Amino acid sequence: MTSKTLRLIFPQWQGGNNPPYYLGSQLLSFLSPEAKGPVEIVPVELPTTEPLPRINDITAKPSLIRQLNNAAALIEKHDPNSIVILGGDCLVSLAPFAHLLDKFGDKLGVLWIDSHPDVQTAEQYPNAHAHVLGALMGTGDNDLVAHVKTKLNPSKIMIAGIHAPLPYEAEYLTRHNITTLAPEQVKAVQMKSWSG
Repeated sequence: MTSKTLRLIFPQWQGGNNPPYYLGSQLLSFLSPEAKGPVEIVPVELPTTEPLPRINDITAKPSLIRQLNNAAALIEKHDPNSIVILGGDCLVSLAPFAHLLDKFGDKLGVLWIDSHPDVQTAEQYPNAHAHVLGALMGTGDNDLVAHVKTKLNPSKIMIAGIHAPLPYEAEYLTRHNITTLAPEQVKAVQMKSWSG
């Protein structure tokens, strides 16, 4: 099997309702070395100061779903074995991980490096950048979960750098038995033992 890496430039900012994410994606693209494989840019509306609409309790939901559909189409066009994402907010991870889950199934493990677990739903928080890991596992908004055909097994997840999860997040992590490490616990030896 030939390895193909897709570079996906995805300046989504609406998932976090935070316009600077757009600039962050552009800066990452500018600072990154030249790609050795295909490069695609997911079309994203320029940031605005106008308030974003909330649909089904999710901020900017129509824009997010359109962007996820576009990202998925660009990924499928290349059918890559690996993807470098230059985003945007955390929701930019949904379509790439969904593709890799379809391709590799339970052979895929996810090391989620974040101070937040991103397992909330619209009931807890309206910004979908905090919903992505839960959606990959099959929980949360139906339109987000619909992008994930092969669900992520919680035993294949480790969250490194988590800091003070909210009560809902802590209960979710416990219920799904997801491995976590606080920032002070992250050491090379522990990371190596988790990865096998």
